[in-house]
Amino acid sequence: ALLALATFVVPALQPQPPPQPQALDQVRFQQGQQLYNEGKYADALKAFESIQKDFPTSAFIAAANLQAGLCYYYTGQFDQGVVALRKNVATKTIAPEILEDSQALIPQLLVAKAQKLPPEDPGRKPALDIAIKEFDTFIQKFPQSPEVEQANLGKARSYYGLEKYEEAAKSLR
Repeated sequence: ALLALATFVVPALQPQPPPQPQALDQVRFQQGQQLYNEGKYADALKAFESIQKDFPTSAFIAAANLQAGLCYYYTGQFDQGVVALRKNVATKTIAPEILEDSQALIPQLLVAKAQKLPPEDPGRKPALDIAIKEFDTFIQKFPQSPEVEQANLGKARSYYGLEKYEEAAKSLR
């Protein structure tokens, strides 16, 4: 019986190999996350953007694109944010939650862009029109998402910004 016990105890007493160092892409992603959490969005953006450039086969690319989209939002670079997020939407192999979050954020960036423009700016209406289409795409692709209610609200606000009050009300029903 002692021999049987020894076979279970002895391996536990043997020195364990040191933990594997983290891959450089993972370290870079974590650095970006830390900077993002500190509100240093421009610095975080540099870290996230560098992952795709420096590690083109990294498993962190989609998550980095999503985080870059958020950084672009907070730095007011809405068009660049949409570009980063569209890369995720176009990817065939992506974690479903990253795809959903990316798709949900695209119209929000477009609305934010439109809201920064003066009402008479010629780019405002097209940005809101595209946002409405993107909200619809999100709702169709992810009808069970907890973000659907937020998407309908964003769609209604977009219609309201276009002075299409009936459509705005329909979006809220």
